[in-house]
Amino acid sequence: GMQALPEAMAKQLPAGAIRLGARVQAYTANSVTLTTGEVLNAQRVICAFDRSPQREYNQVTSYYFSGTDLS
Repeated sequence: GMQALPEAMAKQLPAGAIRLGARVQAYTANSVTLTTGEVLNAQRVICAFDRSPQREYNQVTSYYFSGTDLS
């Protein structure tokens, strides 16, 4: 399912490269500032978060299907 992509990405990263459950104050393309004041610098930042009732989101629908080889 959809979880396969982030799991595959995570397997390629060194131990400790992913920090879960950290509260973020701000982020840019290459840094994250936590609410503790700690700044994490990186080549790239991937942001994933739960839906918030205070935000408006665009809806996305994913369709999965299989078929036969037509060649």
